[in-house]
Amino acid sequence: MEEDWDILKVLVPGATEKQIEKIQTEYAHADSNVLKQHLADVLRTAFESNRTVFKKMKEKGKMSEAVEFVFKEEIQEIADKKEEKTIENMLKDNVKISAIAKWTGASSDKIIAIAKKIGLNSITL
Repeated sequence: MEEDWDILKVLVPGATEKQIEKIQTEYAHADSNVLKQHLADVLRTAFESNRTVFKKMKEKGKMSEAVEFVFKEEIQEIADKKEEKTIENMLKDNVKISAIAKWTGASSDKIIAIAKKIGLNSITL
């Protein structure tokens, strides 16, 4: 009976790996998009409330693909910010656009947009 409340217990600090694993399993086996979305929201909140537990689970290899999928957008956003910062630094160091595109995989249009954003008017192709 106590396990019935696991979905609520993971929302606050003090959740256990077992409780989080249960939610991950429910997410993986959810048969509707609405239920998946609700469980994804629960996992996001659980992560915010129990970061150390999630970190331990990741180190132990107990982090499911479901959690990675739930945080896919956040992970992509972080990667995009790092790429933009790298391009900014390369532009400030006067690296040619062609070299930046080659090394980062970014398009010339994207590099030029970032250059304009940081106020560089003259850049080398």
